[in-house]
Amino acid sequence: MLRDTLPFIILLLSHEKSTIRGDNYYEYKKKIVFTSICFIFAIIFIFSWEYVKKNYISLNLVTEIKVDEELPGTAWGFVSNPEDDSELKNYISMLPAINYNENLLMISEGRRINSLWFRKYSKLLTNSHYNNPYLGSVELDDELHSHTIFVYTIKKINILDDTYGW
Repeated sequence: MLRDTLPFIILLLSHEKSTIRGDNYYEYKKKIVFTSICFIFAIIFIFSWEYVKKNYISLNLVTEIKVDEELPGTAWGFVSNPEDDSELKNYISMLPAINYNENLLMISEGRRINSLWFRKYSKLLTNSHYNNPYLGSVELDDELHSHTIFVYTIKKINILDDTYGW
């Protein structure tokens, strides 16, 4: 079908006189050009949308750790190895045993995390980082628990918290 249609379209768009030209030739030409432009914009929109939409990651609340110090409720981040994280050295015994080859720990200080997501275009912002990770973003709960650290697990993904990327 495309083989039969393509010569007709080329003939319509060409400036040579032909037997198919009539009073409606320029109307056909306008419709074909308009349709082609709309098709190109639709393809661009579809590919762009794939890069800007939110890709949600499921969170599993594993434990809540009570602490003595008061937490502001704005800090959160990922832990790929708790022994290397100086802030967690005091709490390693309270952290769950997980397989760090398959999962990551996610820590939120003072607030529960309602959702975690990333956008594919964020890889373009992190070219200087190791393995070009995504930038994660969260929606934190409104209620402040000023003496609680919330610990979540997520499937392992190459992701940073968004403060590292900006």
